[in-house]
Amino acid sequence: GLFSETALLVALDRLRPVLLSPERLGAGFAALRRNLLTSGVTTVSDMGTGVFAPFEVEAGLIREAFEVPDAAARIMLMLLAT
Repeated sequence: GLFSETALLVALDRLRPVLLSPERLGAGFAALRRNLLTSGVTTVSDMGTGVFAPFEVEAGLIREAFEVPDAAARIMLMLLAT
């Protein structure tokens, strides 16, 4: 099939409950923290914060995941400009 940029938001509306489930996010953010730590990465940027959920929601989830003792990297958020 064909998947275009305009269809992304329609697809996300249906996938959001799965993509943003606490279990999935927790596992994904934990894996990202481990990867950043073992790779020596100290700063990363999310270049589209707000694409999966409203900016405040997505930024809050990222903050919650990375404001923990074992997070060795800073996350710089870039607002999705739509």
